[in-house]
Amino acid sequence: RISDFSNNKEKFYSDFNNTVKNRTLIVKLTNDSLLYPQDGAYISKDTLYAFGFKKEMAKKIYLKDIKDIQYDIKYDISSGMLILKNGSRLHCKDMVFLPDSAVECTVEYTSNENFDIGKIKGISFRNRWGAAAAGIVIGVTLGTIFYTIIRATHTYNQGTNENADLIGYSGAAAISAAAAVTGWIIGFTYTYKFNP
Repeated sequence: RISDFSNNKEKFYSDFNNTVKNRTLIVKLTNDSLLYPQDGAYISKDTLYAFGFKKEMAKKIYLKDIKDIQYDIKYDISSGMLILKNGSRLHCKDMVFLPDSAVECTVEYTSNENFDIGKIKGISFRNRWGAAAAGIVIGVTLGTIFYTIIRATHTYNQGTNENADLIGYSGAAAISAAAAVTGWIIGFTYTYKFNP
């Protein structure tokens, strides 16, 4: 959790802007609602500029205005890209062709929004690669313990045995890889607190 907001606002904003570029964020407002900008954000003059909010809008488009339709799936006419005569491209889903020579559909688009910092409780994101590195460290530790137990067990029961080394090394490598993948999937969550 990073919350040195009150000490040095400019440094806090600079750190935030450098850290959250092009990340998928979770913005929690002071009314506890959540927003999910997909393309990062930055702060300037006590305003948060957030990018990549996915939105949908119902729209009716006349066939005379459509130049081409590129369907997402070959024999499925329910979704695709409408290329209009004016050059616009609209990705539509739930398309219905109406008898009055029109297409009714849900248009998907992204938008950018601005928020006053006073309305933001916190902003968080996940760092997956940092968690993968931590997973490797934990995995190597657990793998070493696994190897030590296998080696000690085989030495006690059968004397020195190359199979014990093979099993121990293989197990240690598998545990390290599994821990790294688990760390990457879970990720570390970083949170910038603004108005707790």
